Order: sequence, then structure tokens, then C-alpha cells
Amino acid sequence: MLFRRLNLGRTPFPIRGDFDVVFCRNVLIYFDPRQRAAAVAEFHRLLRPGGHLIVGESEA
Repeated sequence: MLFRRLNLGRTPFPIRGDFDVVFCRNVLIYFDPRQRAAAVAEFHRLLRPGGHLIVGESEA
């Protein structure tokens, strides 16, 4: 398990990934649409094929 603190508004994220799961809860609601799309694209880049992005109800 790896925990990293990142500035989600700065893409690309300074991390390599092959993650099974990324949790992002109650954060994206504060981003404008462009920032939100960039962050989600980065989450996708970090996830391994078949990985999961877990978001909160407010992001869904």
C-alpha cells in the first residue's frame, strides 16, 4: 500500500503507477471541469488495466 500526498491541480502527477485502486473522495467537486478532467485522466494513467477508481457520492 502506498499513500502519497499530491497537488491534484498540478498535472501530470509526479508519480508512476500500476495501482489496483485509487481513492478520490470529496475533492473533485472543488475543481472546475478542465481540472476535473485532467485529474481523472491522471488517475486513469496510474491505474493498471482492470483497476478501480473510487470516488465519493459528490463526485459521481
